[in-house]
Amino acid sequence: MPPQARRIGNTDLLTFPLALGVGGLGIGMTEADAFELLDTYAEAGGNTLDTARVYSDWVPGELHRSERILGDWLRARRNRALMIVCTKGGHPDLATMDVPRLDAASLRRDVEGSLKSLRVDTIDLYWLHRDDPTRGVGEIVETLAGFVREGKIRHYGFSNWSAARIREAVRHCGAHGAPAPVGDQSLLNIGCRHMGPLADPTMVVSSRDLDSVDSETGLTAFAYSSQANGFFAKLSKAAAEGGQVPGSSPYDTPANRILFTTIDRHAHALDLSITQVVLGFLLTRRHPTIPIVGPRTMEQLKDTLRAADVRLPSEVFEDLRVQAGF
Repeated sequence: MPPQARRIGNTDLLTFPLALGVGGLGIGMTEADAFELLDTYAEAGGNTLDTARVYSDWVPGELHRSERILGDWLRARRNRALMIVCTKGGHPDLATMDVPRLDAASLRRDVEGSLKSLRVDTIDLYWLHRDDPTRGVGEIVETLAGFVREGKIRHYGFSNWSAARIREAVRHCGAHGAPAPVGDQSLLNIGCRHMGPLADPTMVVSSRDLDSVDSETGLTAFAYSSQANGFFAKLSKAAAEGGQVPGSSPYDTPANRILFTTIDRHAHALDLSITQVVLGFLLTRRHPTIPIVGPRTMEQLKDTLRAADVRLPSEVFEDLRVQAGF
């Protein structure tokens, strides 16, 4: 593990600065290509793999494809002991996104299904993929505490939970002696504070309130969509080629267009790629933050991995922090 390894919460889990999101395994790539991506990440020192029970279920042909391919790789490489395996459960069924699934029976099906697909004895970090604000936090936390006692999971965290609900969960754990959460996963990137509306209202965008919760409780922040879906890198490419950014993006706002010019200026001054500055911003934050990256090609992965060592000079970080609204 390189010297820049980061501890997750108050656990004994030491993670590479970048977690690899593997939701796209087997989608638009062969399984051999998926293995090559995983091998390259591991060879660079990467050890934290983030998937979910629901990942790839929207693609016909096979349910839980991401977990299954990851399990195949772990078994083929015989490196389970070296990896921090993270997965998520409690996501609504895709056909009924407005119906939460955080009852104990549904969570047990998800946890046990993930263990079977991944072919592991325990999950290092288990995320609840969504919240159900109508259900008491204590009930949800005690279900997770039961999984910890059974050895099915080692630690847990919350993805797409509000700051208020996380605070309530931490208070419950303190009052009842239950294992406390160790991480908070939200949509977090340099452009998220200036983005437009999301198509999925159940996704929670990072906020100053969530930042405060993480600092108060010692939770490690995990950032999904950490590269703003490649918006700033695509903007750079379009500018170089004299074209337009293809498609529409919630990040394409006047404030983020202005932010791009600052990112681009600092990238040139520091001889970094746009991706390295975008990820370096998260890695330079005062509070421990683990960007989850999801490259689909070897070229993207290699560019991303070069960001693992990037820590921006303080004056550059402050310039970006203020302009990004953090």
